[in-house]
Amino acid sequence: YPFLTDEMFNDNVRIYLEGYLAPDTYQFFYDTDAETVTEKILDQQLIVYDKYKDQIASSGYSIHQIYTLAIVQFESGKPEDMKMIAGVFYNRLNINMALQSSVTVCYAIDRDKEDNWQTCEVNSDYDSPYNSYKYAGLPPGAVENAGSDALDAVLNPTASDYYYFMADVYGDGTVYYAKTLEE
Repeated sequence: YPFLTDEMFNDNVRIYLEGYLAPDTYQFFYDTDAETVTEKILDQQLIVYDKYKDQIASSGYSIHQIYTLAIVQFESGKPEDMKMIAGVFYNRLNINMALQSSVTVCYAIDRDKEDNWQTCEVNSDYDSPYNSYKYAGLPPGAVENAGSDALDAVLNPTASDYYYFMADVYGDGTVYYAKTLEE
């Protein structure tokens, strides 16, 4: 599988295939072995990858970095917001600003099975290489398995001069964008 590169096997990656397993509905016989299941899911990811491989190659980012940036799916479930958030993340990366994605904190905390979005929001100092508040740049690996919309968003971000965003988690999920933290 051409999307499984050596870069995904660094020591800080929590689960090696995480991010590379295509989310979909699959049907298996009860006695199907793990290798067959994994191959079927990776075969589906190959279809997704083939759709975007030329864009990935010309993006200036590695395959691993693109799949890692697909965390935009977990910042918002709407494709148009994923593209805006991808643009915000690129803006931050371009000025060496921390990504500051609460999704990465949730992922880090989940390691201890304390996952709760409210816990994530108040633990930006949680010590993990996945914590993108504490450590600049991209986390060491993908966070969960993002779908095709997230990859599309990362490869086709909406350009803006925004550096901040916040979702209305108690309302309709609207995401608000700002140029400054004060805004």
